[in-house]
Amino acid sequence: MSSVVDQYLAVLNAHPLKTKMVTQGLQMLLADLISQQVSGNKKINLNSLFKMTFWGVAISAPVGHYYYAHFLTQSFNYPGAKGIIAKLLFDQLVFAPIICYVFLNYMNGLKLKESLKKLPKLMLANWKLWPMCTILQLLFFGVHTATIFGVFVGFIWGLYLTFTENKKQNQGKSNKQDTDNKV
Repeated sequence: MSSVVDQYLAVLNAHPLKTKMVTQGLQMLLADLISQQVSGNKKINLNSLFKMTFWGVAISAPVGHYYYAHFLTQSFNYPGAKGIIAKLLFDQLVFAPIICYVFLNYMNGLKLKESLKKLPKLMLANWKLWPMCTILQLLFFGVHTATIFGVFVGFIWGLYLTFTENKKQNQGKSNKQDTDNKV
């Protein structure tokens, strides 16, 4: 197992952005597949699979790479607890609401008001998971090795996001079928 981790770290150090894009894409693909199965989908929703994978590859990974590896570490380069607290507060009070809002708009087809209504619920879920994970990443992992820890936590988060989206889509189908049956 350690040789796989060592190989991953070598590729990550050589090509950090590309590696994170592939990792995040696979993570979101897997999370969406599992979520669809758990949600009771009879068929695989390829649109959802594509959207979530694309989110991981083209949006989440590059934004996360530049945000965590460059902006956050350089902008809040204070020693000790002060640096960790500053990074955590900025991450959770500024960055997280923005990226969650962008995600909701992406998934909802840019329905801005609808996304804004959903944001508080998503942020509450976010704040139950990510602050502690962010603290652990900042304390125990380097900029690039935090990715491995982030992949595991991100997988759980991805399951939550895809499960929430798949559940919403299934409810929409159920409501449409109920309406069709009444007509």
